[in-house]
Amino acid sequence: MLNAPVDQAGSDGRTATALRPDGRTATQLRPMLASRGPLCRADGSARWSLGDTCVVAGVYGPRGMGVAGGGLAGGGAAAGQGKEDPLRASLQVIWAPRNGLAGSQERYCEAVVRQTVDAVLLSSLLPRTRIQLQLQVVHDDGSLLPCALNAAFAALLDAGLPLSCLPAAVQLALDAQGQLLLDPTKEEQQTSSATLCTVFASRPLAPDGAVLATVPSAVPGGAAAAASSSGQEAVDGMITCEATGRIKALLYVEALERAELACRVIDAFSRTGLERYQKRREVLSA
Repeated sequence: MLNAPVDQAGSDGRTATALRPDGRTATQLRPMLASRGPLCRADGSARWSLGDTCVVAGVYGPRGMGVAGGGLAGGGAAAGQGKEDPLRASLQVIWAPRNGLAGSQERYCEAVVRQTVDAVLLSSLLPRTRIQLQLQVVHDDGSLLPCALNAAFAALLDAGLPLSCLPAAVQLALDAQGQLLLDPTKEEQQTSSATLCTVFASRPLAPDGAVLATVPSAVPGGAAAAASSSGQEAVDGMITCEATGRIKALLYVEALERAELACRVIDAFSRTGLERYQKRREVLSA
């Protein structure tokens, strides 16, 4: 478990020092916890927790089009998720709420996740295949969509699928006093006037805290080489920004700056866990 604070000054020089109900400042993340392989029958899986919010992601595939088995239900594309292209992998996203049946909100979240994953998945390297991504909500205490996105990215890595970068997602909320709150709880989201969920292609942090110029990649040769071989452009910067409510332009810019810095912290957390996982595998295989 890692408590990842992101203390920073706002664009106007102010530093958020007032404590929130859970004891955090406005620019501080909740403790993160991630694990790989919680689902034994999935080709790749991950569990991601952000405070009390928790999502389990499972990846099934890639498998040939029309082949059902494991978590792949049926042989065609899911309703509303587009037609299958034989020149690239077909991605299906299923969002399972904690209780009850999926509704319009869950379908909307499926669309956001699918479009985001499509932007970083080198699907042209996997022609005539189908990939199913299942997201199971375990508990929702705010920032559910970025938690699910981070779980999805970790599960895709666990499945060994080619990605052009290692993205990270985070959410911010604008409270009634006009203050930006990083990683809002469910109560803070419900009382906020606007929310933003952003996904950045995070660049790794150097030991001195500086941001490295290279774009991370989950495939050999780096993002540029992988994208070149697949016919896709390497992804850098912001990938997704899902917003609700109204926010002033200056606050929007400040929110994006805070989100990018928070995504770098999440990226460092993900990479640390990945390195530990690889070392454990090397020790077990020795």
